[in-house]
Amino acid sequence: MIHVKVDRASETAVLIAVDNASKGVARATTSGIHAGTIHLTSIIKRDLLSGQMLNRRSGNLSRAIIGRMESPTLGVVGVAKEAPYAEALHDGSRPHMIEAKPGKMLAFVPSGVAHAIRGSGFVSARSVRKALAQNVIFRKRVFHPGNPPFPFMEIGLAMATPRIRQLVEERIAEALARAGKR
Repeated sequence: MIHVKVDRASETAVLIAVDNASKGVARATTSGIHAGTIHLTSIIKRDLLSGQMLNRRSGNLSRAIIGRMESPTLGVVGVAKEAPYAEALHDGSRPHMIEAKPGKMLAFVPSGVAHAIRGSGFVSARSVRKALAQNVIFRKRVFHPGNPPFPFMEIGLAMATPRIRQLVEERIAEALARAGKR
């Protein structure tokens, strides 16, 4: 019997594996696992890291979600190093102080000001950049209030697991049916 395993490997990685796959269905197994990694990646990017679930700013976290095949029977979905803040977002963070590096300053536009400027229907794109630049605040240190946990990998895994199993099992069943017809 073939067993499809979909599990959380770490804070920011999920694995999809198949046990007891025979050589006759190896290609179908790999194809199903690959389809499952693509499905999970798209669920996380489309449904969890954009729109209402998360205040998306740069899109870097969404672009950093990757799925890859580690072996013919193991697919992994995780966060690439381009988004080092993914773990803090996933697990949440406590209130903390952020300090600039020696000789540097932190620069930011307060979120209320930024939303007001961008939300104004009377301002052109060039004017938005100019208005944002005029409202930049510089500080040596700022207090970050922390953020609540948003376990996007766990939520995505829960949403995608039934479909991933179905994809893998369908590909294997098709391969077995083809092998039986020969």
